[in-house]
Amino acid sequence: MAVLTKITSRSLADNAVSSAKIQDGAIAIADVADGSITTAKLANDAVTTIKILNDNVTAAKIPAGAVVADVGTGGIGTTQLADDAVTVAKLGTIQSVGESAPSSPHVGQTWFRLSNAVTYQYTNDGTSSFWLDISSGGIGTSATRSVDFVGDTDPHKASSTTGAGLAVGSIYYNRENNTHFTCTAAVNAANVWAGNYAGIGGTVTDYLSGSTYYRIHIFLSSGTFSTTYTRSVDYLVVGGGGGGANGGSSTGQGGGGAGGFRTAAALSLAAGDFTITIGAGGAAGAVGSTNAKGLDGGSSIFSSITSKGGGGGTGQGYAGTAGLGSGGGGEGFTASGAGVTGTAGQGNSGGAAVQQSAYGGGGGGGAGAVGGDGSTTAGGTGGVGEDQVMGLNAADSYALLTVASAGHDVSGARYFSGGGGGGISASALAYAPGGSGGGGTGSRYNGTVNATAGTINTGGGGGGGAAAAGNTNGAAGGSGIVIIRYAI
Repeated sequence: MAVLTKITSRSLADNAVSSAKIQDGAIAIADVADGSITTAKLANDAVTTIKILNDNVTAAKIPAGAVVADVGTGGIGTTQLADDAVTVAKLGTIQSVGESAPSSPHVGQTWFRLSNAVTYQYTNDGTSSFWLDISSGGIGTSATRSVDFVGDTDPHKASSTTGAGLAVGSIYYNRENNTHFTCTAAVNAANVWAGNYAGIGGTVTDYLSGSTYYRIHIFLSSGTFSTTYTRSVDYLVVGGGGGGANGGSSTGQGGGGAGGFRTAAALSLAAGDFTITIGAGGAAGAVGSTNAKGLDGGSSIFSSITSKGGGGGTGQGYAGTAGLGSGGGGEGFTASGAGVTGTAGQGNSGGAAVQQSAYGGGGGGGAGAVGGDGSTTAGGTGGVGEDQVMGLNAADSYALLTVASAGHDVSGARYFSGGGGGGISASALAYAPGGSGGGGTGSRYNGTVNATAGTINTGGGGGGGAAAAGNTNGAAGGSGIVIIRYAI
């Protein structure tokens, strides 16, 4: 008679093995062929704790996918196991399965939670111990096949150092948002990480303020900002500046109003995609026309925030548009000569012109001040813009905007939304500068000074024109900008 040396699947009839057929402690690891125990070979409740020697069930003895919450795929299903039959003491390479985490875990121990189908590993980051979700894709691609660094925020350029083991391929895990990142450049104070960051879109850069790293997204043209989870962001939204009016027959014309300026901290965003619209600068009054007012700038939009475009400068006999970001400057041909009103909370009104031949048009309003009035000796200066953003003081605003390379830099401050200067229709008189914040210069009679455009991506208004003789047309406004900031 042949001697049976190992129990194999072919050696057992279906449902042949029941609890009564197995002596306590009888099944040893050497007696079971790899993959031999399948659902068909076990009667219901056949396997109990006393039937298995400690550490005898290893991964090699159970087919892939065999132990599941319901009936196993070709292996041991729930109907084949008595209640509490498989304990940690009975398992070798398989560790903990259940709804609650093990009460006395050790670092490296794994736990599979049935309700959410997530595998956790007990981990210590040098400060505390916790259960780490290791089910996310990409974990284990580092040299050590594990998570290398753990934090509560997305990684930044100083998240780790080579002295702490940072290397290309290192894995960083954000345990607050359950996202992972891979190091692509292991340089101290200049780490580069690839992964599912909280925000995507625009030109992205990081910087340090105090002890906090921030990520900023700069949109110079329209696009999309995406965030993968709810977060609080700080923002700056600037509309496009208005264009300056074309030169009149004998009087100075109004400068363009600045684009609307809105900024604040702590705007709550839900996860999703947000269309970013960057307002274009308004064109100057039509060349060759003595009556053409400047065109209005376009609005810039981010989420629920809209910054209106600036109003075009007032042309001879043609009124500007009220209620935009900042108003355009007035012109001196009509009886009123008044500047145009802006929108409270976004900008200011344009300056008035002198109602007399050969004198100055009003300056466009700026975010920080009304446009200057024209006079008998000069065009009105453009209203000054704003240099403080996101609730920050002047120094911190300048630091942020310098990193972003944004705004009109004037003596250690970076401004947005300056009004355009008004034109002057006498060659011997003073021309008007634009307001700090990208406002263009007003023109002077007969081309002795040409109007300049508002600076792009500042929302500055364009300079106003002068009398029609010579190259004295107005100039276009500058386009807007959107900047988004959040801590990482």
